[in-house]
Amino acid sequence: MAASSGSRSSLIPATLAASVVFFLVTNASVWAFTDMYAKNAGGLLQSYVMAIPFFKSSFASDVLFTAGFVSLVEIAFLTAPRRSSADAAQVS
Repeated sequence: MAASSGSRSSLIPATLAASVVFFLVTNASVWAFTDMYAKNAGGLLQSYVMAIPFFKSSFASDVLFTAGFVSLVEIAFLTAPRRSSADAAQVS
């Protein structure tokens, strides 16, 4: 198989971490580089609070796409033709 069960179990925490980092960076950038929010801690907090509804759907799509791509890789490994060691020796 393409991935061991140990690496599969870390996919959800890794997906969550990536989503959170994306959320923090992009909303801090909106706060820093636009005039939508006050340039103080309250404005930064407001930019994060206003983006929470978008985070929910963003995380859900990240989980679905991760599951989809991992499934496609698994299917590719399961359906790929197997090469024997004799075939590998002929290619080398």
